[in-house]
Amino acid sequence: MCCREVERSLKAQEDVFVMFASLRMKEKLEVDVLPVVCEFAD
Repeated sequence: MCCREVERSLKAQEDVFVMFASLRMKEKLEVDVLPVVCEFAD
């Protein structure tokens, strides 16, 4: 691999990491909004 190809490969991996990190943050926020049942009827 030449230097330019290495840079492209690293940039692509960085973009994928940012995308997954963004999805995880978005998913966590949506899960935190859900109501939690603390008391259960017998």
